[in-house]
Amino acid sequence: MKLGVYGGSFDPIHNGHLLFAQQMLDEGNLDEILFVPAQKQYMKADHEASFLDRCTMVRYAIAGNPRFKLEVISDDLNTYTYNTLVELKKRYPNDDLYFIAGIDIVDSLEKWYKIGELGKYCSMMIGERDMGTSRESDLRATRVHAQLDEIFQKYDLPYFTVWNLIGFEVSSTIIRQKVKECMSLAYLVPEQVSEYIYTYGLYKE
Repeated sequence: MKLGVYGGSFDPIHNGHLLFAQQMLDEGNLDEILFVPAQKQYMKADHEASFLDRCTMVRYAIAGNPRFKLEVISDDLNTYTYNTLVELKKRYPNDDLYFIAGIDIVDSLEKWYKIGELGKYCSMMIGERDMGTSRESDLRATRVHAQLDEIFQKYDLPYFTVWNLIGFEVSSTIIRQKVKECMSLAYLVPEQVSEYIYTYGLYKE
């Protein structure tokens, strides 16, 4: 099978994550998406919700989609994408892994741990939203694509791009702020996730 690997903080998971995953599943002709919450991420600040809470929210969020699956990788194995992929390849030795990400990874990609060895375990699947039709947008898209091509060729890492994804303007940061202000999360996160956040008092100051 062709398995998409979707790693992230998911602090919390929201409808933008789910829309992105579904589009990558469909447009990338994948069989399943594996959601892999990071216990900790070495290039980001500490998470506000615990690893257990974030895994639980992912489980609730994807419960209605049989092609979405939660993969829990604990301890230090999922601090780095490389270690996560090594572990997943042990679990799925006969399947093809595709690490899915947005095009914004271009700015941090060369800092990834053992980037030169990722190609042994996966191909990269880069999702891109329409950047617009202005000359400035065209120039930016050309520059980003050239940068990606250079990086992937340098490290012999196979990849392809999924084009013109539908965007959803929401972020986990916005959601955490709304919780602090006691605002509704309707249409931003799945209902069960919203209930979990407020029931257990997550993201309160």
